[in-house]
Amino acid sequence: MNRHKLLVIAMAMLCGVSIAAMSTVVFAAVSDSYRAATQEGLASVQSRTLDEVYLRPSVDFVGYRKVLIEPVQVSFRRNWLKDLNATRGPSRWISESDAQDVLQAATASMAKTVADEFISKGYAIVTAPGPGVLRVAPSVTDLDVYEPDVTFSRPQALFTRDAGTATLRLEARDSVNGALLGVVVDRGTATQIRQINRTTQTSNQFWFDAMFRQWTANCIVAMQSGPAR
Repeated sequence: MNRHKLLVIAMAMLCGVSIAAMSTVVFAAVSDSYRAATQEGLASVQSRTLDEVYLRPSVDFVGYRKVLIEPVQVSFRRNWLKDLNATRGPSRWISESDAQDVLQAATASMAKTVADEFISKGYAIVTAPGPGVLRVAPSVTDLDVYEPDVTFSRPQALFTRDAGTATLRLEARDSVNGALLGVVVDRGTATQIRQINRTTQTSNQFWFDAMFRQWTANCIVAMQSGPAR
């Protein structure tokens, strides 16, 4: 066998190993949510707008017209602060206090937009469980704000194309018996426009608000459409 054929075979084997490894990683990432949802009796539902949707078969979400929204939980991407400061000079480092301000702003934004979107779709927001009340628990993990706008010792001009990314999750339960009715998991990007733009606290909030709002709307549509019959 000549050297050229050996090189071709070796490359093919390496590609095969890489593809297999990538498939394993993707499958593992999806199977965690899939395994947890199916153990609760939920079924996977295809969605054009959301990464993962799991709904309890035969449940009619149309019967729920009131929503009890649990406090929003938000957490940063692992090592977000450390990684961000590693790319900056000391005069532009983000402090722990700054990070908490960003986290609180994201939490308030998520809570408001989720409530506003449910209201806009005809739901009544309530504070106590009861018949026809859907208990929803929205959360944000892996929050990655690319350029948080905070006060530096020297004014800085910040520029990005996207405001950041986050993993968004919504759990829906019957408020009376606590039965898990649906789970939605989606990886979202707070997208600005297709060019580099000046980044400010206002622009970050606007684009994250827009992402949270569209995600909530997609969750409501997915639940109202119900599981595949």
